[in-house]
Amino acid sequence: YAEVTANSALVAGEIVCITVRTTDSAGNVLEETFEFGVLPADYTLVSLFVDGKLWKSEFVIGDSISVPAIQQGMLFYGWLDESGIRYTNEEGTLLQELSTADYIELHAAYYPEGYTPILTATELKNIKMSGKYALVYDIDLGGDEWTPLGTEKSPFNGEINGNGFAISNFKITMTKDCYVGFFGQNNGVIKNLGVENFLIDVENSAFSYVYAGGLSGYNKGEIKNCYVIGEIKIHSAKRTTYSSLGIYSGGVVGYNFSGRIINCSASVLISSSVLLALSSYQTSSFAYSGGVVGYNDSESRIINCCATNKKIVASAAVFGTQLFESSAYSGGVAGGNYGKIINSFATGDVEATATSYYNVETYAGGVVGNNRGDLLNSFAAGDISATSLSDKYGYSVFAGGVVGNNVGLVNNCYRYVEQKLVIKRNLNTSATATNNLGTEISQENLYSKEWCQNTLQWYEVDIWEFNGGYPTLNFDNTNINTVIVISNAEELKALQGKTLFYDYKLVGDIDLEGINWTPIESFWGTFDGNGFTISGFKITEAQKYTGLFDNNAGTIVNLCVEDCTINVSDNDTFYVGGLVGSNWGKIINCHTDSNVIISSTEKYAYAGGLVGINYGTISKNYATGNISVRTGQDAYAGGLVGYNDKNGSIINCYATGDVEVTSASNSLAGGLVGINYGTISKNYAT
Repeated sequence: YAEVTANSALVAGEIVCITVRTTDSAGNVLEETFEFGVLPADYTLVSLFVDGKLWKSEFVIGDSISVPAIQQGMLFYGWLDESGIRYTNEEGTLLQELSTADYIELHAAYYPEGYTPILTATELKNIKMSGKYALVYDIDLGGDEWTPLGTEKSPFNGEINGNGFAISNFKITMTKDCYVGFFGQNNGVIKNLGVENFLIDVENSAFSYVYAGGLSGYNKGEIKNCYVIGEIKIHSAKRTTYSSLGIYSGGVVGYNFSGRIINCSASVLISSSVLLALSSYQTSSFAYSGGVVGYNDSESRIINCCATNKKIVASAAVFGTQLFESSAYSGGVAGGNYGKIINSFATGDVEATATSYYNVETYAGGVVGNNRGDLLNSFAAGDISATSLSDKYGYSVFAGGVVGNNVGLVNNCYRYVEQKLVIKRNLNTSATATNNLGTEISQENLYSKEWCQNTLQWYEVDIWEFNGGYPTLNFDNTNINTVIVISNAEELKALQGKTLFYDYKLVGDIDLEGINWTPIESFWGTFDGNGFTISGFKITEAQKYTGLFDNNAGTIVNLCVEDCTINVSDNDTFYVGGLVGSNWGKIINCHTDSNVIISSTEKYAYAGGLVGINYGTISKNYATGNISVRTGQDAYAGGLVGYNDKNGSIINCYATGDVEVTSASNSLAGGLVGINYGTISKNYAT
């Protein structure tokens, strides 16, 4: 129903009237009033809402009250009023005494199993750094000063599940630590959470470096399905003859170190300024500002994120007489990127200014200020401005619609055709030194679901909503319960050749007999085979990374792959596995019975029954297929893994297949692993 109201005279002895008002498919407003008789003196009329919709209205006799059916995996917390006050016991079955009202509206609250529920600000402040917690309602912190959760010495290692709710109205103006945000440092998991109406306004003179983010100043963990709305202002000023001074500020995270930020949005006004004054010494000042992240480290990932910030500003200055450098990097999504940014966009204006006697660098970009990593399938629409002021020596100043400065990979990226780029050198406005990477595109296309799906290759486009403007994240489709069920061959075949971020689950065996399979290009979610088997496919077309999955950066569990053949031949380097070509993520409790055959006349070859090359974790798996490699260069083949990198680990696994290698150069073959530089523990091969 669109609206349900009760008459205002809900007192004992009066007739109870409930009005229901709704709108039909033609737009007509329909209204009807129902009479429920005279309200008894000892009864309370309670309207009960579940997921925002009226479930039932009932007269409460004494203290008993109905309990709704809750979906599997969730626990009922109780009935709350609109201000978040709980009116029932812990089981939700007994209604507490009502002090004044004869009529009340209550809303069902529930939370996932395995979590400790959080309802109040006091409970939130007192969480343990290794616990698992879930919000059951929005929490308003009343504009109070907030002390960030987690520090460098004691980071948050647990899990916070916002459960679709938000934490709002807090400020951070004082800090005893250089990690500033709702969380200081996160090494755990934060998901399904909103952070709203906050102000981070810090004047720093104590620390050489400040890491500031709306959700977390420093992130080593995973942040997923979250949004932030607020303002960040960081100013660092110091007079010194020795140390450098720097700021990393982002709407979601200041510094992302080997962390993952997935399905997140930010609408944050960001301003970072660094002022370093000194007499004589070689040193520097720098500022990284980004709509989502200030600095994205080399092993970090930003996926399906958007920044609709009004403005992102980075400013750095050094004053002195020796060899001083000043650098400002500002980007719509990230100030600096050394990792991967995929399927993301920014619409806010970006500014960067650097001032120094000796040398300056100023990079401002619509998506990334200084890009030294990978930027894929993304776009920007805001105006860009870069200013450099240097009294004597060199300066490097770039403004770009997509990236300011680029020494990395930019692929399939776009910039709004009416975007404005402004360059200033020593206050002289110039149209030169701009970076024109990215294809110009109309606003109509940027608003289009079809364009985003077909051209930007946002294959899981239902993550996004399209309502006549820029895409917005559809958090109803990205929450904890999002798992796509695969029940037949056609549904599985639809995943071929795509980059995927959702979680998937098989509900039955799938026979791909006769199918020439095109590998899933890159996988970032969780693929749960659920103990079922995929069988019968073949792969004959050569690709650099080849398997059921080309690249796995997520988790693959409980999957069997049987009676499959991979037979490829080309003059290129191959990484081939019966399940995965290149593994950066986790593979747990899987089995392959796939034969792998490689013929490469000029290049290298890495082949394994399960994985071609492993940078991640392989645990409790086994492979029984045969491996045959013939190449003109080095070849490494193993019954389970061809090449195990120094960061790779193989634990509690075995292999039983035959392994044969023929090479004109160096070749290594192993029953379990062809060549190992990583960790191998509790495995065997026969």
